[in-house]
Amino acid sequence: VPTSDDTFKDSADGSEDASNAELAGFWQELWSVTKFELRFWIILLSCVVIYAVVMPFNNTAQGFLVAKYGMSKEDASYYMSIPYIMSAVASPFLGAAVDRFGKRAWLILVSATVLTGAHCLFAFTPVHPAIPLTMMGAGYSVYA
Repeated sequence: VPTSDDTFKDSADGSEDASNAELAGFWQELWSVTKFELRFWIILLSCVVIYAVVMPFNNTAQGFLVAKYGMSKEDASYYMSIPYIMSAVASPFLGAAVDRFGKRAWLILVSATVLTGAHCLFAFTPVHPAIPLTMMGAGYSVYA
């Protein structure tokens, strides 16, 4: 228990009390995230999964395609353009469709499922790389 001789004295201007009140307010605001609806947390988790799947793969895809399929770096770069071209072309139209018809949460779930399927094809089958890369483009277009 602090006494008047300890270094934890209340300051004369009450700034320590104000600091404690700010800290309590911070924790109260932080705790309020537990009041968010379940669908918020599902969408948040989907966003994390999608970016955790897409971004790291893009960083290593060229080496993966060269190693697994024996293609040149130039060919691997060409194939890696498939998801980006699809996303650039399809995203505006898919965005307009979502704005008109709704169902964003379901589309995010579909997007995550398609991306998971594409990675499973890469991992467990000898399928031509254009197929899973097309799936990745479609999945990312729906998400974006």
